[in-house]
Amino acid sequence: MARCATPADVDVDVDVVIVGNGGAGAAAAWALTQRGRSVAVFDRFPAGHEQGSSHGTERIFRYAYSEPEFVALAIEARPGWRELELLAGEQLLGPTGGIDYGNWAQLECIAAALAEYEVPFERVDRTAARARVPELSIAASALVQPGGAVIAADRALTAFRSVARRAGANFADDESVRALHVEHDHRVVVETSRGRVARARVAIVAAGAWAAPLLSGLVALPAITVTQEQVAFFRPHNPVDGLPAFIAYDDIPVYGLGTPNGLVKIAEHGSGPVVDPDARSFAVDETRAAALVDWVARCAPGVDPKPVEWRTCLYASTADDRFVLDRVGSVVVGAGLGGHGFKFLPAIGARLADLANLEPGESIGANPFALRSPP
Repeated sequence: MARCATPADVDVDVDVVIVGNGGAGAAAAWALTQRGRSVAVFDRFPAGHEQGSSHGTERIFRYAYSEPEFVALAIEARPGWRELELLAGEQLLGPTGGIDYGNWAQLECIAAALAEYEVPFERVDRTAARARVPELSIAASALVQPGGAVIAADRALTAFRSVARRAGANFADDESVRALHVEHDHRVVVETSRGRVARARVAIVAAGAWAAPLLSGLVALPAITVTQEQVAFFRPHNPVDGLPAFIAYDDIPVYGLGTPNGLVKIAEHGSGPVVDPDARSFAVDETRAAALVDWVARCAPGVDPKPVEWRTCLYASTADDRFVLDRVGSVVVGAGLGGHGFKFLPAIGARLADLANLEPGESIGANPFALRSPP
């Protein structure tokens, strides 16, 4: 049985402890400090590490989803990005527009979801699509969205953390949570690798690929699969300042976007092998690499198909790619963000903060990302 923490044992006593300082944890810290809550954030790795899912210099912001709940979440996130930019004093989203093409049945579902929320988009034929994006060999009609953008991902994470730190959040990097338990008074106690004990009214677990083992026995998560994905960077034949972020829908979707140093990042979405996050190789899968290079050679005439660089990252995904944003007792969960959660971070952080702020008997209302269906 877990021991109870006495006042003499406690090194950190706050309103909310956050486990995980990646995108979701940092966004939650920002949202909570904006609400006046005291926060302590723990992460097992040093700041800026490349062990998980949040590193890198760029991510896509888009509204284009076939599931209406994700369109709504993107709409919710966009003002949060503007607010963060104002607080940080720098631009974090660069408007590029977006274009989706390929499987037309998928595109029709996306168009229907966008129309439901009155998000602007345009259907264009093959000729118009190629004229707008000559870097790509688009073989059929496409959907163009003017609201697409590229997020400066590493600077965005720094902004979340910096603004939260200015408001009083305490960040403890390179300090893992060894144990997490709930006491009889419903307060949460965490014990860390440095022998410290932290106590809080609520804990938010946003630990990515490491969330499931940490929550074992506390929260019954849906199955979360951890995969190692890989991305490649290619040199364009001409400058691509105006390249829209793109997704080519096929059996394995391929996405791409421009990078701050003028390259084009291109990758398959969700095709990687299942891995143990503590024992993965970080090695590039040569078979999958060859398939991507072949795709670039055939379908992206605007770039040199010889990769400049490869990188790997982790996806931690539920079976249907939906997120888990919910609360069980004194524990709030932000999990299963897979490879598409970054664009929503201001909204995810706000929702996690709202869940952490609940009083007994309160509810945040309809929650499409709940652990369980409402009665």
